[in-house]
Amino acid sequence: MSVAPCNNRAVVPHRQRGDMLIEALVGMLLMAVLGLGLTYAASRTMTSQRYMNTQNLAVEQLREKLQTTGLSGLCAAGTTGASIQIGGQSSTLQATNCTRAAVTISGTGVPSGAISSSNAPYINATVGTAATDSNAALFGGNGQVSVAQ
Repeated sequence: MSVAPCNNRAVVPHRQRGDMLIEALVGMLLMAVLGLGLTYAASRTMTSQRYMNTQNLAVEQLREKLQTTGLSGLCAAGTTGASIQIGGQSSTLQATNCTRAAVTISGTGVPSGAISSSNAPYINATVGTAATDSNAALFGGNGQVSVAQ
């Protein structure tokens, strides 16, 4: 006579449903998207930093040109302008919209026309870079700076 097992259930292997596998894949997908987003943000920050450094160098050189030649020196050069060097690349500054001060002299013994408008000092100008592809790549676009005394 054989002894019956106390458990009447037949031995059936458990089926793996794969819930843990799907959860792990979704978690990895979310982490990958998050990593790509952080990488994109970091690359945009580095690009912006590069343009800011380049623009800062250009402003420093423009200040140096203004201190050595003055606003009249930049305006006299006109569209041929002074050049600045950044990273081995030369960029020409163009001075436009140069405005002279209105000067009126009157008094006893002062000859009329002692100072004409062509001899008056410049009081403001717009200095910018030429609209070229190389300047756009170097500075992140072509720009202008207004200078006033």
